Amino acid sequence: MELKWSEIDFERGFLRLDATKSGKSIRPISGAAQKLLSEAPRAHETWVFPDAKGTGPYQGLPKIWREVREAADLEDFRMHDLRHSFASFGAANGLSLPIIGALLGHSALRTPDRHRSKTSGQ
Repeated sequence: MELKWSEIDFERGFLRLDATKSGKSIRPISGAAQKLLSEAPRAHETWVFPDAKGTGPYQGLPKIWREVREAADLEDFRMHDLRHSFASFGAANGLSLPIIGALLGHSALRTPDRHRSKTSGQ
């Protein structure tokens, strides 16, 4: 929600995030995401997703997420569960744990493996 236009590297297809839980981070973005972002109107000079007042980044996602979950009858589905699904699809399609961890922005190479061990009872 706090993505800045300056953090998008359209030429190389990456997000160069200034502030994440683990500090600065570089994340690849798909061609489809690049196309959407490049065609998006620049309603604010800094924020890709500005708030309605135009004074900062958008903050309304929790309300929308709640409405989406209710409409889909997924009451216990957390936004973070999407990260788990992403990692599972990556593993099922042959991506290594270090690659999945890098795509998720983990700072330590062992983070996805450690998480998998906790959730699978290993």
